[in-house]
Amino acid sequence: MTPRQGATMLAVGRAALGVVVMAAPERVTAGWLGAEHASHPVVQDLARSLGARDVALAIATLVTLD
Repeated sequence: MTPRQGATMLAVGRAALGVVVMAAPERVTAGWLGAEHASHPVVQDLARSLGARDVALAIATLVTLD
């Protein structure tokens, strides 16, 4: 595997993680914070923003590698 292929795989994985976090923030954060805290709207908003950040960073990485 070349460094470029490794970076591409990491970026794709990061994008996938970001999409999952944006789609189901409560389910993802329950493992970190517990179900009681994961249901708070502010926690869900924060998780969605982190997911969006991961997708944006992945896109930036893929564009840079291209």
